[in-house]
This record gives sequence, C-alpha cells and structure tokens, in this order.
Amino acid sequence: MEALPKRIELLEAEQTKLTETLADPAFFKKAGAEVAEATGRLHEIEAELVTAYARWTELEGSECRGERALRR
Repeated sequence: MEALPKRIELLEAEQTKLTETLADPAFFKKAGAEVAEATGRLHEIEAELVTAYARWTELEGSECRGERALRR
C-alpha cells in the first residue's frame, strides 16, 4: 500500500503535464503521430488512475476492517 500513493502522484503529475500540452493549440501543428501518442497516453493514465483509486479504496477498507478486528 505504501507504493500506491506515490504511483498515484506520478500518474497525476503526468496527466497534468499531458493535459496542459494538449490544451496548447500549437501542439496540434505537430506531426499527427505525436498528437495521437499524447492522446493515447492520456487515456492510458486515466485508466490506470481508475484502477489505482479502486485499489486504494479496497486497501483502506481492508485496513479499517483489520483495525476493528484488533479492537475486539
């Protein structure tokens, strides 16, 4: 679980950078392959973040259940 927050942080940073790049109209004057690559990577990051957030929620839930069991 310790590595997950760092992974999420890195993905979010990359997502922000790509979003800013794709918001620049000048970027779309570049080769189509570069635009497609950036767009594709942004979609990959979004999917990875969904998975990471779901895992984070799952781990937090199991951690809470473990703490309750210890209190009994």
